[in-house]
Amino acid sequence: MSRYKVRKQALETLSNIENNPQNYYLIHYACGNFREENTISVIAVMNLKKQVSTTFSIKKTAEDLNINPRDISKNTLKIQKEMLESFNEFLIQNVKNVKWINWNMQSDKFGFEAIQHQSKVLNIKNPVTVSNSEQINLSHLLSDIYGPNFIDDPKMEKLAEYNDIDLSYEFKNGKEEAKLLNEGKYTDISLSTIRKLTIFNIFLEKAINNKLKVKSKWTDIYGWSPQGIYNAIKGKWWFAILTFILGTLIGHFFK
Repeated sequence: MSRYKVRKQALETLSNIENNPQNYYLIHYACGNFREENTISVIAVMNLKKQVSTTFSIKKTAEDLNINPRDISKNTLKIQKEMLESFNEFLIQNVKNVKWINWNMQSDKFGFEAIQHQSKVLNIKNPVTVSNSEQINLSHLLSDIYGPNFIDDPKMEKLAEYNDIDLSYEFKNGKEEAKLLNEGKYTDISLSTIRKLTIFNIFLEKAINNKLKVKSKWTDIYGWSPQGIYNAIKGKWWFAILTFILGTLIGHFFK
């Protein structure tokens, strides 16, 4: 598919998100080192219309089960099963006609498939399946709009920094969250996960308003096709003047 068509489809998706926010949820979750163990510590979701975060966490579930914070590590599987059952109920109530905007959650190691697998391991009946067609990978969407080199790696952190989003406030990367899990700092993990939803929301708002700062060259964004070049220049002030002058000259010539 041409660069022009890829970008056109991505912009249509972005427009649908803007016009129908009630049909889109942001989602992110934190877990242990997914190469070694599968403990899911918190899942956070936010409907773009309501702009309210809902979390499913080990800490909150332990409180609901009247488990002392000091005893969480000894009851992790029990707590995690209860947490994932609650999340599964949430999906049952909200999965119809919605799409889930996430950041690289298409892997069997990290994503809905991994959550579903862990749910089966914990003997949760009929865990809800969220297919790839029901998901939007925000990182891929931005790549389709701005080109694959729109920012350096790691893209989430670098894009936030490039757009002056403060990462010193509650944000932790995946490795730091896994370390916090080992240390039993569950509140910090929840705050970090919710902070990432806020960052994703800022990315979307900036992209919708054409305010997202990226490092792409214009050829990375628009490509070299005639359609792409036209879209690149049609909004420029000098293009309007040039079009007017050419139109005037052509009209005068054909009188």
